[in-house]
Amino acid sequence: AHLAELGTAVAKINHDLRNSLASAQLVSDMLARSDDPRVQKAAPRLERALTRAINLASETLDYGKAAPLPPDLQPVNLRATVEEAAAEALAAWPEVEFVNDLPPPRMVEADPEHLHRLATNLIRNAAEAMVSGASLPKRITVTLTPEGVDFIDTGPGLPAAAQENLFRPFAASTRKTGTGLGLVIARELATGMGGDLQLAATGPTGTTFRLTLPDLAV
Repeated sequence: AHLAELGTAVAKINHDLRNSLASAQLVSDMLARSDDPRVQKAAPRLERALTRAINLASETLDYGKAAPLPPDLQPVNLRATVEEAAAEALAAWPEVEFVNDLPPPRMVEADPEHLHRLATNLIRNAAEAMVSGASLPKRITVTLTPEGVDFIDTGPGLPAAAQENLFRPFAASTRKTGTGLGLVIARELATGMGGDLQLAATGPTGTTFRLTLPDLAV
């Protein structure tokens, strides 16, 4: 009971923290429009820090929901959903190139919000891995294969320890500031829609995560 109460308290604090950070982000957006060169130089770093903090708060809240709503399955434009998710996920990393290689239009049976969140988590995860390393070029490609939808990055690859704990909360992150929840949430969203999310390949030239859904056959 004590742990349950503690979890509820943390969720409430996290919720308010996320709202406060969002307000601070609005202020940082205003600062970014300043003519002062010193402010212009510092503002992007502030925006990135706030974005990372908001993402961490959001991931923790998402994972802490005891009874998530069941998916509302309906025809969803896969390419458009992934494109919108990438625009949101990569807002803080303009140096990361995004290639949407999905065929237009490609409709899939999915929950539009769940699919958006899933793609956002995968793309953000890939961007953070590339930006924290020395990989060049920094590129994320999403493509449809006979096996599923592949999210491919040009990052440094996942170490063995991370691979062993890939879908365990708070265990898979290779970053000091990460929770490892992004992949956990993404996989839970995939399985909730009747599909799955797996690590397809990883190495020094990049990592591929593969999303499968019931009606994704090419």
